[in-house]
Amino acid sequence: MSKNNRHCHHKSKNNSKNFSAQHRLINKRLVLDMMDLARIQSHETVLDLGAGTGAITFPLAERAADVIAVETDPEYVNKLKSRAETV
Repeated sequence: MSKNNRHCHHKSKNNSKNFSAQHRLINKRLVLDMMDLARIQSHETVLDLGAGTGAITFPLAERAADVIAVETDPEYVNKLKSRAETV
């Protein structure tokens, strides 16, 4: 990082209702390609940060031994829990 950007902190005027940092991945082929590139093995534990709706989480669970899904948005946490109960 350059010296000019090192101490640059911006406080957003947008609140969470008007701005979402969520980027949802919905392309199933891309999810599978990403897992292939990561070379996920059946004995591994995978950490899914920002699990969102589980677009990556649940395919990972089919390939890895364990998946730890981390999500801070309560709405997405509830969706993940509901989806996990049906799997």
